[in-house]
Amino acid sequence: MSGFALFLGHMALTGWYAAKGAPEIKGLSFTLFLAGLTYLLVDNLGVFMTNRAGPFQISLDNLSTSLVIIVMCFLLLRRLWKDWRMKEELEGEFEAAREMQESLVQRMPETPAFAIEAAYSPANHVGGDFYRIIPAPDGAILVVAGDVSGKGLKAAMTVSVLVGAMESVETRVPGLFLAKLNRATRAHLQSGFVTCCCVRISSAGELTVANAGHLAPYLGGHEVTVESGLPLGLVAEAEYAETRLPWPPEAQLTLLSDGVVEAANAQDELFGFDRTRAISAQPAAEIAEAARAWGQNDDITVVTVRRTHS
Repeated sequence: MSGFALFLGHMALTGWYAAKGAPEIKGLSFTLFLAGLTYLLVDNLGVFMTNRAGPFQISLDNLSTSLVIIVMCFLLLRRLWKDWRMKEELEGEFEAAREMQESLVQRMPETPAFAIEAAYSPANHVGGDFYRIIPAPDGAILVVAGDVSGKGLKAAMTVSVLVGAMESVETRVPGLFLAKLNRATRAHLQSGFVTCCCVRISSAGELTVANAGHLAPYLGGHEVTVESGLPLGLVAEAEYAETRLPWPPEAQLTLLSDGVVEAANAQDELFGFDRTRAISAQPAAEIAEAARAWGQNDDITVVTVRRTHS
């Protein structure tokens, strides 16, 4: 009969781990587990009573077996409780990080000369992508998009440092902006690196691009050829060349992260550069949704800019 109790215990443990956050299922599993334990004890006590040779005599073998079972169950339950508490604490930390990151998502500034859209979709609770739209006093804007190496909580914390560093960089010249941001990143980054693309758009419609190992931007549905420097955080004195480009009045400028290109479907087929280029002139939300639908496995960020007048 003790085999039935062990079966109850096995079913309970299976249910506990299969629940994955469903309290009602875990509660039932815990009840089954206690039922199995109780049945074991009653079953063994029955053996104790039937094996007596006098007024009160029990089997030491059965008693020792029951004690071992009780100790094992206690240790198992304690381990399950610790695992549950650890899971709750981690979820709390991720929720706090997610709220912090949401607070960093920028509300689009007033830019009468430009129509700007952004779409951001982290692969997990929090992500390592970032973007910023920074107005300049002369009517120009600086569009910054980047990607921290790695994923999860550590990458999200690095993003918060980068956003703070960008607020302290006063220059609106793309090459100098990346150089100063690189030094700030180098001072705080313990490991890894950050890719980043910075585009200055003048009120007259001229583009100045500096790139730190990030994907090149798209303009009017075509990938722009720009010189790329080292990612941020690798070499303290890195310099970043600038590329100047004309901006056709009707062309859309699109910056995106590698989460779009590297989206993979169930057959491990990448979304790839060809598909990305084909949809690069679409609205930001549609580009991001196409990558998600294909199979998201990394953070996805898309920023698009159009001129509101020629």
